[in-house]
Amino acid sequence: MARRASVLLLAATAVLLAAATPAAAAGTTAPGAPDGVSAEGNGPLSVYWATAPNDDDVTAYRVYRNGQQLATVPGDATSYHDHALTGSTWYTYGVQAVDAAGNASPVVSAPPVTSAPLPALPHRPQRHGRRRAGGEQAGAGRLRRRPAAAMP
Repeated sequence: MARRASVLLLAATAVLLAAATPAAAAGTTAPGAPDGVSAEGNGPLSVYWATAPNDDDVTAYRVYRNGQQLATVPGDATSYHDHALTGSTWYTYGVQAVDAAGNASPVVSAPPVTSAPLPALPHRPQRHGRRRAGGEQAGAGRLRRRPAAAMP
């Protein structure tokens, strides 16, 4: 009887420990972090990464810009193209793997990258004066002479 009680106690302890350990519970283990996160570009910036280890569980990747979530892309994606940028500005991107249960890997960041400067607006010469009916500018092509002052 004492032996049977100790076996039951041991079994009950194992069940309690398994329930108390988050990693042992089903669906609570976060997926591996994506590898090789990098960002580059001229104009829109592109973020690239390699799939996370154990990527069979990954259903999506979260893309971050300067610490704020920017987008969520499908689990089979390995890049994101960011078009909403300000010219000549530094950006830091990060990527996080997410599984179906909502567990997320740590965010892996790329080295900072700068966006291209905005293109200069074309120069438009200013036109002065009124236009005539034929599109000719008033006063164009005519010289006006002042009358010579009367000499004494």
